[in-house]
Amino acid sequence: MLKFKKFFQAQGAILNNCKPTTVKLFNYFLIQWAYGNYVEADIKSISAITDISERSVKRGLQELVDNGVIVRDKDLNDKRRNMYLINPHIAWKGNSSD
Repeated sequence: MLKFKKFFQAQGAILNNCKPTTVKLFNYFLIQWAYGNYVEADIKSISAITDISERSVKRGLQELVDNGVIVRDKDLNDKRRNMYLINPHIAWKGNSSD
């Protein structure tokens, strides 16, 4: 079974209009994502890893949500954390059978 990551440039062009901090957050997501396009993280952790202020992380995440790049949902195991789904029309991580 082949494992892969795909980034669709035509759909990803929406990031051209985003702020640099927002693009940096999206790059963080591409590094951290799990199969099925999910990233589990909290604002404080994202801020520490990316060296972006918590306030800017919140703004950047909202910009990604507003542009349809990610969807935010509560983590089922820990309601204090969020899960983020990367829009599969922009990028996908999976197996050849997915």
